Amino acid sequence: MISNRPTVGGTTTTLVTPFHSAGYPMSAAIKNPGPGTVFLGGAQVTTATGFPLETNEAITVDVVNEPIYAVATVTTTIYIFRRGD
Repeated sequence: MISNRPTVGGTTTTLVTPFHSAGYPMSAAIKNPGPGTVFLGGAQVTTATGFPLETNEAITVDVVNEPIYAVATVTTTIYIFRRGD
C-alpha cells in the first residue's frame, strides 16, 4: 500500500495514475481534511464540472484506465491511500 499527501489548489493536479499490477485495477481512498472543497474528475476538471469532495469527506474508487485529477477552491492537502507498486 502507498500513501501520499498532494496539495491541490486552483490549478489541475494529478492525484492518482492507473497502475495495473497483475491485471487488477488499482483502488484508491481519497480524503479531504479541508479547509475547502476539492473537485475530482478528468484532465479538464473545474470547480463547475468536478465531483465535489467536501471537507472531512472521503471516497474510495477503482482506477482502471484514466488518471484522477483534482482542483480546489482553496489550497488543500489531501490524503490518498492506494494499492500500487
